[in-house]
Amino acid sequence: MIVAFDVGNSEITIGTFDGEDLTTHWRLTTAAPRTADELGLLIRSLLGPEVASPGGAQGSAICSVVPAITPMLAEACEMCFGAQPVIIDARAKLPIKLDVEEPFTVGADRIANTLAASRIYKRDAIVVDMGTATTYDCITADGTFLGGVIQPGIMISADTLFRRTAQLPATEIVPPRRVIARRTDE
Repeated sequence: MIVAFDVGNSEITIGTFDGEDLTTHWRLTTAAPRTADELGLLIRSLLGPEVASPGGAQGSAICSVVPAITPMLAEACEMCFGAQPVIIDARAKLPIKLDVEEPFTVGADRIANTLAASRIYKRDAIVVDMGTATTYDCITADGTFLGGVIQPGIMISADTLFRRTAQLPATEIVPPRRVIARRTDE
């Protein structure tokens, strides 16, 4: 079993994998700063002592876009699993290429998207990742990240729109019944 941590700006997703199969998963609010001990307690409470103890899992991996949390989470993983986790970032030895001017500034999420798209689809792709930010990543079939676009995510855009407009009420983000709205709240 491998335990994977996807640390985003809004949420941390934790998943356990048996081979390529996701067996369990949880979402936590990303809350910094937490100590390694606090994160270790969270990990143990979710996974149980039989998994979150040295030898209980084959290993762990962290893909984080929140540098303030990454070292504490890595320390918690080492305490829980008895080994250092694999850290996914531009320095990781992955079978991809970051063909951009400043490869060390490419986010771990975009690196993971590059690896996944090239392995799963084996063709040139544009990956759209909708989180706190929405990213559009241009990736080649052989796993080369060519670059992309970053824009505010849906919730950030909606929050700004609702706060900065005098007559537009805050509404729930739901799929519209039709493309052309016939009421302001639609």
